[in-house]
Amino acid sequence: MANTAGPSPSSAPSTPSTHTPGDVISMPALPHNDNTSKPLMMFWPDGPTTLSSPSNQLWDDKDIVQADMERFVEDGSLDDNVESFLSNDDTNLRDTVGRCMDVSKGFTFTEVNSIRASANKVVCCHFSSDGKFLATGGHDKKAVLCYTDAIKLKTTLEEHSSMITDVRFSPSMPRLATSSFDKTVRVWDADNPGFSLRTFMGHSASVMSLDFHPNKDDLLCSCDGDWEIRY
Repeated sequence: MANTAGPSPSSAPSTPSTHTPGDVISMPALPHNDNTSKPLMMFWPDGPTTLSSPSNQLWDDKDIVQADMERFVEDGSLDDNVESFLSNDDTNLRDTVGRCMDVSKGFTFTEVNSIRASANKVVCCHFSSDGKFLATGGHDKKAVLCYTDAIKLKTTLEEHSSMITDVRFSPSMPRLATSSFDKTVRVWDADNPGFSLRTFMGHSASVMSLDFHPNKDDLLCSCDGDWEIRY
């Protein structure tokens, strides 16, 4: 089970802490058990990287090399700031504006674009495994699907009755899953997302996070605010 339970339904929403292969992700103010906060950074294995932070920042990683990361891990530089790293075998917009960043050197980022995905707060995002689509979700109860090449809207998914807490693409199929405070998980056809293909209603509390199995197309895991994980 790759998911971790999110906050309680009464707490402020946070961006999910597990994701599929991609790029560099930085999210400040991630709550911990000791009541402290740490940013979350996640690094994708190969190719252009892309990610999102609580300000919906998308990052393109060109110059961060494995040797640099190994050095930071070895000397403890990241101990107080990094929540987790993803290996090559492991397979992640909170605000209303997303910013695309291009790495010029080291950890320096330059803004290259922005996305206004919603008029309300955006709390989650995810890139499709082929890099063609970006999905976001948030307080307006809608999931927004965008083309990444032109950063333009493809469609809006509007079947949830409460805020969306997570969006996740299947790693091997054109499928998008969304979870919500309405206690449901919905699965959509990313190529033709006019309406949801399936709705899962087994949770007794708000669904906080979800993820697809990296190798089994038909296996989906979700967790809720009542300590339950279903798959």
